[in-house]
Amino acid sequence: MSNKRIFALAILFSVIFLPGCATDGTQPTGTEAGLTPQITPYQKATSVIADSDTPSVPTPMPPPLPSPTPFMYTVVENDTLIAIAVRFGITLDELQVANPEVNPNILSLGTQLVIPVSFEEQEESTASGVTLGEGEVECFPIRSGGVRCYWLVTNTLDEAVENISGVIRLYDQSGHQVASKNAVTLLNLLEPEMQAPLSTFFEPPVGDWQLAQGQILTAVTVNQYEERYLQGQFTGLDIEVAEGGLQAEVNGNLAFESGKLPDYVWILAIAYDRSGELVGVKRWEAPLDLLADSLDFSFAVFSLGRPIDQVTLQYEARSANSTEPLP
Repeated sequence: MSNKRIFALAILFSVIFLPGCATDGTQPTGTEAGLTPQITPYQKATSVIADSDTPSVPTPMPPPLPSPTPFMYTVVENDTLIAIAVRFGITLDELQVANPEVNPNILSLGTQLVIPVSFEEQEESTASGVTLGEGEVECFPIRSGGVRCYWLVTNTLDEAVENISGVIRLYDQSGHQVASKNAVTLLNLLEPEMQAPLSTFFEPPVGDWQLAQGQILTAVTVNQYEERYLQGQFTGLDIEVAEGGLQAEVNGNLAFESGKLPDYVWILAIAYDRSGELVGVKRWEAPLDLLADSLDFSFAVFSLGRPIDQVTLQYEARSANSTEPLP
């Protein structure tokens, strides 16, 4: 074949194939070109980042509160069934059906009544309309594989609150519920402007949870506060945080006004870290054989996580004969 013919065929092949390469618009791969590939993630018209390695945990909406959710109420002086029913927003018939063994004509002091509270139409408040300030739920994995959770609530009212209960739920990364358990306070009484944790423990295995959330079930204002709860005062307090902050020693005295003798005394110590987050809780119960109108106490509160920076104290004491001073 002559040189002219070969040259003409070469020009013909370039006219046929080169336009196809130019209009394809593709680039050679990194392997072919000796370059590092550049990947642009696909962007949807949402706020979700497509290439995020740690997606945020969706905030779950609490499910409706269970209904009915009964709790116990202790009859005090001058109580009547109709007055108790009105106070808790239920009918007298509902109260009597829940307590068939109680004689409405002979209501004895100290009688325990079941209050059949319905929460179907009260998702954000409790049966009595009491709303509490709510903090973050703090959960601490335990060596056994379980999880101990505390949820601080604050009494934002001008009067004391009692019968506080709630539920703590654990959710996975997708916002699905992993576990749920009822939680109770370590003191029945919560004074105005005071904080107290609702506590619960999840037995192992707990599952892969990422978020904890609390919800109040019950809380009522205290009836006949001064007649039912003893008034006292802390003196000689000595709170010493150990080196490293994992333990605090608490010592002091609690004396009651008018020399009234308590049936029981509880002292609650709440330990906080430097940022004000709860890290430890301890309830001290006075031995029954040492009950007196003036009590010395000594105990330790331990941190479940971060170092302790400060410890706060509150107490609860009641007496069946609190209106009668000591002889």
